[in-house]
Amino acid sequence: MSIGLCPIVSKKRRLGVEISQWHMVGPKLTALIVCLSKRMRLSRRRIREFLQDWLRLDLGIGTINQCIHEAGRAVSPLTEEFLEEVRESLILFVDETSWKEWGKKQWLWVFTSLKVTFYIIGFRSRKVLDYVLGQTFKGLLMTDGYKAYRTFLNRLRCWAHLLRKTKGLKQSLSDDPRTFGTEAHEVLTELMDVIYKAREGPPTDLLPVYREFLGEFKECCMKYRDSTHKKHASWPENFSTTGTLFFMCCRIRRGP
Repeated sequence: MSIGLCPIVSKKRRLGVEISQWHMVGPKLTALIVCLSKRMRLSRRRIREFLQDWLRLDLGIGTINQCIHEAGRAVSPLTEEFLEEVRESLILFVDETSWKEWGKKQWLWVFTSLKVTFYIIGFRSRKVLDYVLGQTFKGLLMTDGYKAYRTFLNRLRCWAHLLRKTKGLKQSLSDDPRTFGTEAHEVLTELMDVIYKAREGPPTDLLPVYREFLGEFKECCMKYRDSTHKKHASWPENFSTTGTLFFMCCRIRRGP
């Protein structure tokens, strides 16, 4: 398991993580070594070569290995504290991507709140969500379309993923999906522009202005719910999160 802390939290409080320096390697150099090993996936020998070439430091492979293991022991007590922070967050961004560990395919999960980022490596299954979020999470969950997320009532779809889907439909060889993809891409782009502009100006109630517009888009989505094109037919579900996300953005922008 890997966990990470964003700079916002590290500036506000000290978490009491200590790394001994008896081997003459300080915390910052240890952090670099861990990054090279875990993020850049370099072997101990490659890390040693990097330090020699770029920093003119000559560390033995044993020392490098010791730094990595000691850093892991130092941060292990923070897992529960980070999990608590994630579970109490008002909005949480979650995504997962394929990740190899010892030559075997695993999945790297990333949970990002306004304060912390929590990483965990495991299988692509609902069990990971249950472990991280527990039974107490009541915030907004921003995700892609992976089915394990769909049981969360306060789930919002990531618009970057939805835009990618509309671009795929625009390239379809079938007329209906291609036409719908073009229209859906224009709708999402317009709504995103509206939200960005609203953030820059004074508080504005956008819901009355765009309620009819979203209603027409919903009808367009529902018309193709029985389409034989799988990605095309999924848009009624996609719309529900698109509309909810737009309304939520408007409410957050206007304040309570």
